[in-house]
Amino acid sequence: MELKSNRSLNVIFVYTLLACLLVVVLYETFTARYNIPFSSLLVTLSRARLARDRVRGLQSRPQGLHPSTRGDFNESPGPQKLQNAKEGNTGAWSKQTKANKADEEAAKEEIPGEEEAETVAMLLPSYVGETDGNFSTPVNQTSVVKELIKLKTCVLLRAFTGRLGNVMFEFASAVCIAWQNNLTLILNNASELKDFKYKELVLTKEAFEELRLRLPRKNHYERACCSFDKTLMKLANSGICSHSLQGYTQSWKYFEPCKQRVKQAMTFTDDIVTRAVTIVDSLRKRFPDRTLVGVHIRMEDYLSERAVSNGKRTAPPDYYIKAMTYFRKRFDDVTFVIITKDPDYIRANVTTASDVTFLKRSDSPTVDMEVLSRLDHLIISVGTFGWWAAYKSKGVVVHYKDFYVPGSRYGKQFSNNASDFIYPGWITL
Repeated sequence: MELKSNRSLNVIFVYTLLACLLVVVLYETFTARYNIPFSSLLVTLSRARLARDRVRGLQSRPQGLHPSTRGDFNESPGPQKLQNAKEGNTGAWSKQTKANKADEEAAKEEIPGEEEAETVAMLLPSYVGETDGNFSTPVNQTSVVKELIKLKTCVLLRAFTGRLGNVMFEFASAVCIAWQNNLTLILNNASELKDFKYKELVLTKEAFEELRLRLPRKNHYERACCSFDKTLMKLANSGICSHSLQGYTQSWKYFEPCKQRVKQAMTFTDDIVTRAVTIVDSLRKRFPDRTLVGVHIRMEDYLSERAVSNGKRTAPPDYYIKAMTYFRKRFDDVTFVIITKDPDYIRANVTTASDVTFLKRSDSPTVDMEVLSRLDHLIISVGTFGWWAAYKSKGVVVHYKDFYVPGSRYGKQFSNNASDFIYPGWITL
């Protein structure tokens, strides 16, 4: 009996040892390959199944739209609706109870695409957002593409065109459109994104193109670059849950429904903010107890033959003189801080007044934009760079009114009086 008991103990010991070795091997494998702590593996897999089941539930619906796209475009999905989708409670989507409306108000502060983005990010934390220091080559993003396709995640693909101001319009619109349609936002890497805190699901050009080619999707194009196209806020499903957004989408109306989400996603990095704050603090020390009014003057590319033939107009010297006069009358002790590529032209044609100072442009457009936005008030001329500095500002904004020739090729891109482009509350001169 004692011999049999010892044999049993030996067998148990051997199996226990083998089990421990298996755990160690699994731990080392997952840690080395995915950089995922083994302790969180079960949680990760569980969240992946939730995302998969949620997508399958949405795709099986008889309607042709995602649940969040029904009704007016200002309607927010809300956490209760998201929970109903996970549980397959499709009937609750159409009920607008007081509790749901309260949840929708609370949801205004959430991060865009939070649920699906967080699930995918948990799957591959060593891939998503990790770079080589230049924000140009995230590691092993082929695996990200495979996981997105495997999970059948409904996504909104967004590539970028243009420089900083254009990219910010395209980014902001995509953040809100993705959220309105309950999609995970996937961005194509752009150099301008390196200065944003937002680092979720930004793919290299190669990985983005691979996902675009392999993922069934529907392409959506804007009707005009600078007018609001309401149809983009309700992306038709047609049996395909993923979409691709094209165009400049330069209208504040695309992201007004989730303004706080957009501002959170588009926050500049601490380094950019610190550099800008240092510059503004030095200005306030130079001009104590003065109202600082930033002036952004853009001329060079708007004066080209192509720009003029297309109907673009740059602000004449008379506009800046009128705008400065407006602020001198409205506020006491004003100092104008001018940022421009051509200070000699401004001195010769606009002003040499003692209440004007010229600020040298930095080596970073985002620093210059942050500096302008942190001054007390702003005068802007044309273009999207000044637009975003003004949008980020908390002060009074004066915008040039006649920046296009009516009926021209460029002018046709705007709605009447450019009301879809010029932000409400700005003063036009």
